[in-house]
Amino acid sequence: MSKTRKIIIVLALVLILTFAYSINVKAATMSNLVDWNVATSEGNEYTLNANNNGSAIKQDIVIQNGENVVLDLNGQTLTNFTDGCSTITVENGGILTVSGTGIITNTSNNNVPTITNNGTLTIVGGNITSNNTNYATCILNNGTVEVNGGTITTTTQKCWGLTNSGTAKIQAGTFEQKGDFSVIMNAGDMTISGGTINVTSGYSAITNESADGNSASLKVTDVTVTGAKYIISNPGDEEVAVTGGTFGTDSNISEILGDSYIVDENGEVVEAPENPDTPTPEEPSDDEDLTEEKPTDEEITDNEVVETPDVDSDVNETDGEVSENPKTGDTIIVFATIFVVAIVGLVVTLIAKKKMK
Repeated sequence: MSKTRKIIIVLALVLILTFAYSINVKAATMSNLVDWNVATSEGNEYTLNANNNGSAIKQDIVIQNGENVVLDLNGQTLTNFTDGCSTITVENGGILTVSGTGIITNTSNNNVPTITNNGTLTIVGGNITSNNTNYATCILNNGTVEVNGGTITTTTQKCWGLTNSGTAKIQAGTFEQKGDFSVIMNAGDMTISGGTINVTSGYSAITNESADGNSASLKVTDVTVTGAKYIISNPGDEEVAVTGGTFGTDSNISEILGDSYIVDENGEVVEAPENPDTPTPEEPSDDEDLTEEKPTDEEITDNEVVETPDVDSDVNETDGEVSENPKTGDTIIVFATIFVVAIVGLVVTLIAKKKMK
């Protein structure tokens, strides 16, 4: 073999190895990030390293089946390396927890999610966003996702914050809607028990709609929504239950509620007050006086009217007869009459004695 031919073969091998290296960069595993000095690790916890020039870290990261990874963003900005690839992909069987401060974004020119989850994803920190402008989403969940902190922001038009076709639990964190789409798009099983949704534009905060018309299930027990008059869009009348939360006084949330809940003067969903029992003839109301009524001026006995004695009279009832004692004025007249009769009798006696003498 000639020397020239050997040189050509060596150069070809170098080109192939270089191409293979670039493919690995596009789909980096966590061990790759450590080998390439993109991150440091301690057990299953990985911390992104700062770029010397302060620019974003461009990497397409894959969490493989069987991996359980905690990724600390460490104040850095992480974006995709390849146009058309998610910045982070969690494979079925993979587990990822995003923590710390920092940004995860995507700059593809199509509808590629920033994070595609087919395994288990937990958000406790960071800001997940997207710079795509063509029906993109910050997080596409086909597996299980829990949002327990952090921020999910739609900064462009035609972009969702969280699109769910699997199981989603939102217990804390903040959703910022700055585009014209709902910040949450649910086509699977979603429970919201906390967190905040801030809406600055768009027609609703949450859309509940599935392709087959019966797979979307949304349960809201607590959340704070600001800036949205139209809270939930449910065009297919799929399952929606709202039993708590704060939505403002001018929202349409009352149209979603059942008979057991109302919106109070503070815009909070609370249980409806119970209706008081209507009193029945057998069960008089509390307002009714249950004590025996005192007799009036007339007592009715055997359909006969008997007048009640005056206050000055003493009533003696004997064998059903009522006797009346004389009044004070009548007593004076009696004594005066006796006195006059006595005087007259005395005078007559004296005159008779004089005549006899």
